[in-house]
Amino acid sequence: GEGGPAAAAANERRLKGRRLVRSRSGRLVTITGPNVHGGGEQEALQEWGGAVAARTISTYPMRGDDSGMRDGDPICDRYGAALYENRHVVVVADGCNWGVAPMLAAQRARDAVLEYLAEKDARIRDVAEAALYLLRSFSYAHRKMSQRAREQENVGTSTLIAAMVVELELEPDQPHAPQWAFVGASVGDCKAFHVCGASHRVTDITDSNRGGQEHANDCGGRLGPTQADGGPDLRNLNTFFFACRQGDLVICMSDGVHDNLHPRMLGISPRALGMDADEWSAIEDTAAAEAVVVNFRTQFFHDHAIVPAAEAAAAGGGREEPETPGARESERLGDIAINFLEKQQLMATPRASMLGEVAEEFHLRQAVASAISLLDSVGQSVRKKRRRTMARRAREAAAYEGESEKENSNEEGRGKERKRRSARLRSTTSKGERAEQSKKDSTGAEMEAKAKSVRGGKRTEEVVDKGV
Repeated sequence: GEGGPAAAAANERRLKGRRLVRSRSGRLVTITGPNVHGGGEQEALQEWGGAVAARTISTYPMRGDDSGMRDGDPICDRYGAALYENRHVVVVADGCNWGVAPMLAAQRARDAVLEYLAEKDARIRDVAEAALYLLRSFSYAHRKMSQRAREQENVGTSTLIAAMVVELELEPDQPHAPQWAFVGASVGDCKAFHVCGASHRVTDITDSNRGGQEHANDCGGRLGPTQADGGPDLRNLNTFFFACRQGDLVICMSDGVHDNLHPRMLGISPRALGMDADEWSAIEDTAAAEAVVVNFRTQFFHDHAIVPAAEAAAAGGGREEPETPGARESERLGDIAINFLEKQQLMATPRASMLGEVAEEFHLRQAVASAISLLDSVGQSVRKKRRRTMARRAREAAAYEGESEKENSNEEGRGKERKRRSARLRSTTSKGERAEQSKKDSTGAEMEAKAKSVRGGKRTEEVVDKGV
């Protein structure tokens, strides 16, 4: 900002303390895109009420086959905007690499942020809280991105920038203070630019988010499972604050746009911009190089996009004169944005490096994805039935074990009872045998005595006989 880093820090502190005017309405409209998923066809421009315009453009070359598709299809950038009467939310997510997985990652990130901020809108009462809830929406987006729709799904990653443009409460002691503020959060290399409605001066609000990259293709950070523990890469996660006035324009974009405004992509050497090097890769002081790039990019943006578009919009005319203060600047800058987006394809240079190779055409992948989804639903049904069967078998096994334990317990009781009966029987048998033996002994003695008596009688008879 003007006045150097110290003044910018002081302005940021004052801005964080400002309270917000509460939302005067519910969400009026939500715009999401792109709406074209391949086939080499460009997406149509989306705009609403002169307040927002959005478009996704691919500058990759057409494939050398009959598919009618471009390299890089499907487009992995996703944008979204939620408009309220006096508060706007803007999201740009750029899926990392090519293919369906990064596209879905960017889509989930965008949808999660819009969902979370819509739910928490009434709680956001000052600028600092707006930044807090933006960061919380990033955490929510990471969780949503990390969820697998099916077990074997390849979960992608995405860079993300989300911003709120909010109306500030009036300050009686500062009647000329800005009444609007840009509050943003970013991880990765998406950028936000501010265009002054009065002077068309361009400022890179996110000028600090491209420093510290490990190499040219390093985005600096991203959401999604990038760490060993499934966590995100938050190296350059940051929040940004910028005071705005009625009629200003804010442009959020992925690196697919702003990389085309880098002097390297335009064939301009660092020496031509006052640096002591002939190649950008040879510069060791990356922070100094990024400062030079930021200044070049914003000036190039101003000279070759904003001013020509403003002149074209002014020459076009044909609109009724706006009555609201600052509305004329808003409409003119709305035309600037539309002209810029329409001309961006002509001025953009396709990237030279190939990030990856798409194995199949997108429509074929979509068909495969639909088939997988169908099979997954069938598989889920089978798995549910299998889980129910296993649960039933587990219950039956538990019941059987319970019955077995009970049976074993009963059997053990019966065994003990048998032992007790056997013991009693043995005891009874012994007593009976003793009684029987005693009876036999007694009977034997009696019979012996009787026999003796008989023998005595016979002897007596013999004696008598002899005597006779």
